[in-house]
Formats: sequence, structure tokens, C-alpha cells
Amino acid sequence: MQLNRVVIILLAFGTVVVAGLVVGEAVCLVDQSRNKNYAPEQPIPFSHKIHAGDNKMECLYCHFNADKSRHAGIPPMSLCMGCHKTVAVESEHIKKMKALNDKGESFAWVKVYNLPEHVSFPHRRHINAGVRCQTCHGEVQEMDKVKQARDLTMGWCLSCHRGNDYVSKDLGVGYRSYATHHEATLRIGESGHYGNVVKQTPLPPIDKSTHMNASTECSACHR
Repeated sequence: MQLNRVVIILLAFGTVVVAGLVVGEAVCLVDQSRNKNYAPEQPIPFSHKIHAGDNKMECLYCHFNADKSRHAGIPPMSLCMGCHKTVAVESEHIKKMKALNDKGESFAWVKVYNLPEHVSFPHRRHINAGVRCQTCHGEVQEMDKVKQARDLTMGWCLSCHRGNDYVSKDLGVGYRSYATHHEATLRIGESGHYGNVVKQTPLPPIDKSTHMNASTECSACHR
């Protein structure tokens, strides 16, 4: 009897410890998602300002899965070496990268954006709905060192879903509250990003399979 009681106590204690670890990890991930301005040191100082800003490389050139997958993905070293076989070859950082690539290895890049596991953020749906990368990631083309630009709270995400004013090149304006074509042109024209594609009158139907008419149902993000 005494032994059974000890076993029960140990099992109960173990359950509490495991539950505490799970909750602690979840809280840690939530805290990380709110870690605005987080800018960890990377294996080499990769400058988005040089690549996306000065040289005007498109985000999708390197993050080529962003419009096809849930994850934007880290570009493979072979993609980097496509340019750096001839560009900045004398740089110590490029030499280090080449040595790793020749061995079939890669840098262990430090993840900047960390969402809790219970949050689903499909890059593909947002990109294809016309959402600019900078909406979530900030003006990366001006960053020498990448940092978390937004406080990724649920309230911040919902504010975007409730007031989305994005444009699809195929479908036109995707905002349920636009009263007229003129109003749409004015509002989007102010942003300077999409005014050139707002040309259709009357407004086309909103595609409910995208975030152009973004859902605020719990299941839209929590799956």
C-alpha cells in the first residue's frame, strides 16, 4: 500500500513538472513573438540594406518559397554562391561561406521571428493577397542588421485582418469597405505601393480564399 502511494505521488509530481515545462515553453514562445527590436548576432553580418536596398534584389529572389509555402525559408548557400563566385570574393565572410558550401554545410542562422506553435501564419496566402513583406518585417531594405520590426501580438494581427486594404494584381481591390473606385484609388494611392493597379470599375468580387477579405475567426490562425 505504501509503495503504491509513493508511485502515485511520483507520477503526480512528474505530471506537474511536465505540464509546467510545456506551459513555460509556450509562455517563452509567446514572449519571443512580442520581442520587438530583437536583433540577434548572426554567423556573418548579412546586410539586407546592401542586397535589397542598394542592389534592389527582390525578396522573393532569395526567399523563393514565400509565395508558395507557409514558410518563407532561408535561402540555400548554393543560391548565395551563385552571385558570390564572382562578387566580393576577397571578403573573409564570403571565404568562410564558400568553405562551408564546398563541404555541403551551411551557417546556423539565428531565427529572428518566433511565433507560438499554436499560431499558423501562411506566407503564401499573405504574399498572394498583395501584402508587402515590409508590412510585417519592417523596412528590411534599410536594415544592415535584421531586427524584429513588429510586436506580433494577436491584437496587431487582428487589426490588419479587420482593416486590410491590399490589392491583388489579378483581382483588384480587396477591401470590403471601399464605397467607390475613386475612394479606393485615393486610399491606396496614398501608400504609394498599389495605386498603379487600381484601374477597374466597378470593383471586382473579393476572393474569400485569400486574406484580401481576411477572416477574424479563431480557426483562421489557430489550427
